[in-house]
Amino acid sequence: MSDHVSRRRFLRAGTTVASIAAMSQPWLGSMAFADYAVAPAKRRAASKLTATNPILVGYARAIAAMKALPASNPCSWEAQAAIHWPGTGAAGPCEHGNMFWSWHRMYLYWFERIIRHQSGMYDWSLPYWDYDWEAPNPVSTAAQRQIPAPFRVTTSQLYDGTRNSGLNGGGSLATGTTATATGFSPTSYMTAQSAINGTPHGAVHVAVGGNMGSFPTAGLDPLFWIHHCEIDRLWNLWLAKGGGRSDPLSDSVWKYTKFTFYNECCEEVQMTGCDVLRAAQQLSYVYEVEPNQVKQYCLRIDRPWVFPELIRAIKLPDPFVLDKGLRMLTLVEAGDREFVSRLRSIAKSSKESVILQLKGLEADLQPGVMWQVFVGLPPNAKLDVASPHFVGNVALFGNGVKGDGHHAAEFTFPLNRALSASSNASMVQVTFVPTSGVIVDKRPQAAEVRAPVRVGEVNLLLEKAQPKSQ
Repeated sequence: MSDHVSRRRFLRAGTTVASIAAMSQPWLGSMAFADYAVAPAKRRAASKLTATNPILVGYARAIAAMKALPASNPCSWEAQAAIHWPGTGAAGPCEHGNMFWSWHRMYLYWFERIIRHQSGMYDWSLPYWDYDWEAPNPVSTAAQRQIPAPFRVTTSQLYDGTRNSGLNGGGSLATGTTATATGFSPTSYMTAQSAINGTPHGAVHVAVGGNMGSFPTAGLDPLFWIHHCEIDRLWNLWLAKGGGRSDPLSDSVWKYTKFTFYNECCEEVQMTGCDVLRAAQQLSYVYEVEPNQVKQYCLRIDRPWVFPELIRAIKLPDPFVLDKGLRMLTLVEAGDREFVSRLRSIAKSSKESVILQLKGLEADLQPGVMWQVFVGLPPNAKLDVASPHFVGNVALFGNGVKGDGHHAAEFTFPLNRALSASSNASMVQVTFVPTSGVIVDKRPQAAEVRAPVRVGEVNLLLEKAQPKSQ
């Protein structure tokens, strides 16, 4: 008889999770968490999966099993979704600030383990919605930006009828909704994370709409989890671009803050940023399409994170509201050539960045649309999201929507690309354009604004490169 015993046979034989982990995981300074995986599981691109693929069959089976559990069970579909907001027991709510990338990586990891248990497939892994258009390929296809076909079958557990009807009917996300170029350009972790949090993260939530468009219900849509797998993958891709990009390894708050979740046995577990730096080694998963993962380690020397400094507060008309029409705001008045020159000089630096900050954004209810943001457009220029003047979207997801999130919303947009491309030496303007973020029959779906967004504060910030960690 062969001495080889499969992972599945070990589990069926009752071998403890702890013993499997001890056999399969290398010592990494702290014990790796991925107890089931002998080798890293591969998270697959959703656009390539058919309805009969075991990954999606297992996902649907687990969803049905979780929905059959009472809502009071931390492993139930409702309870797992509620971790996102307002929280389930000791777990949650979600982090959408400095811990955005790391908290959601933890959330996905434990959810993935619950799905494995509920599906009976202990080698199962989450797929990712491969809608991005900047990384790693220059342009994604419209098919990639569609909701994957198995998630549009009305009789499937993967379907959610509250979504945008155009998307459920086969429409696609617009390229500006999934854009990553601006988010990938900063070398600062916090700035890149903030930009990705807005676009594509928040923009996709708003475009999909329905349950996905609201903090309290987003996790009820099976798309939520594959959307966040893509956002998690973008973290790996951003690091792999190099150029000084790094996790905030000198920030003790980011590294050591403990967050609570539930494992597949519905028991409380805790994780920190240090536990999720190396997905393949610590959590035992890789993505189907990604470069070699960057291996980083928690360092002993800690220092506070250096946040951007204010260099100019922009005077706003009262009120300044984003509504149905195009809106323009002057960031630097005509004739202020000295300040424009300073901004463009900063933009060319590898160690400094100009950041556009929007604060205090509020709406009485979910606007149902987003506003594309362009900076430094030449006169009569085409509104092209592929241009360097497109810096992202104002997409209210939870924050900023009264009764639906934590507090007023805030957005930050790195401007170095836009300012470097600008030909106007005497002034800088920002342009806001309402959009649904959805393409149906090759045409943009009309942007129907359900509620205007009030903007409380606009600032220009200077961000300097962090001191190198020792």
